[in-house]
Amino acid sequence: MKDWMSENSFKDILPMATWQAHSGPIYSLAFSQNTLLSGGDDSIRGWNWDKLLESTKSGTADYEFQLINPNENPSPVFLQLTETNGLAVDDQTNHVYSATGYKRAYCWDIEYKKVLRTFEGHVDYLHCIKFNNANRNLVTGSEDGSVRIWDTRSTKSHTILDCNNGVVTQSFEARNENTNWVSCLDVDETGLRRRVL
Repeated sequence: MKDWMSENSFKDILPMATWQAHSGPIYSLAFSQNTLLSGGDDSIRGWNWDKLLESTKSGTADYEFQLINPNENPSPVFLQLTETNGLAVDDQTNHVYSATGYKRAYCWDIEYKKVLRTFEGHVDYLHCIKFNNANRNLVTGSEDGSVRIWDTRSTKSHTILDCNNGVVTQSFEARNENTNWVSCLDVDETGLRRRVL
């Protein structure tokens, strides 16, 4: 993982710090107050930002905590842990939301290092997640071609946008010409405009 700093121009960008954050790919990054979060194949890891910048001067960086996605995959074919494809943060509660490769999103309490809620309803991988602090909703995008808007208190999906039936989408890597899947999304803070890519 690299943190970049530029003194004068983009051509002079040099890394401020480099360290091995996960043993495999990193799929997502987010900040929760002064904590940098990273989502990879094996877990979500968190670093205190100030300590991180100081410790990387020596070339090493230890994470403050690790959250391991529940292994709820009933198929013996997929024995690996589910990757964390997206991270979102609730600024008021400091809860972290994660979108996983096994069709579920989770709400984490990072103080107690445990899952508080599970959001189920998609039928394929989740690729993206966004928490709207203004209206307290969670939004997820999936390879099943849908965007779901969730009530975070009840874990119920109250709105489903089917991107195969009329919602303007652009598929980045459709599995075939008849399948669109949601690769990324954004929600403005008023909750009125939604952009799905």
